Amino acid sequence: MLFLELLDKKHIYPDLQQRDKESVLLFLSEEMDQEYKSELEGANTFSLVHESETRQSMAIGNGIAIPHIKVEGLKSQILFLARSRVGIDFQSIDDKPVHLIFLLASPSSEPEKHCKTIAGISKLLHNSSFRDELMKAKDEETLFSVVQKFCQ
Repeated sequence: MLFLELLDKKHIYPDLQQRDKESVLLFLSEEMDQEYKSELEGANTFSLVHESETRQSMAIGNGIAIPHIKVEGLKSQILFLARSRVGIDFQSIDDKPVHLIFLLASPSSEPEKHCKTIAGISKLLHNSSFRDELMKAKDEETLFSVVQKFCQ
């Protein structure tokens, strides 16, 4: 599955310390900017994510948020996974705190691939066993193993 191909262990944050949506989005955006400076070609990831999130919350319920952006000039998709044990208010459609955040950046030239990736992530996250195991995982290594297990 494409989801597994996109996720790198170094892009997994098992214990977010940030306690609000803006701080989480800023942290993940800065990490992405730092890691992919040349690929993002000066795009301000946080501005793009914040603008998208301001238009409509990307929290889809069941403790999940999938903030996503399309970036001009980006060559391939980038996916980050973060977990908050305490939960963060993302103005979710079910009014529940978000615990699992998947930040996706896609080339603006590939809107269909962007939509398919979001759909694939969403479909996988509808599996309550998958969500439960992600929440129980002790570290990034275990989180990655859970993703591998469910993407087989």
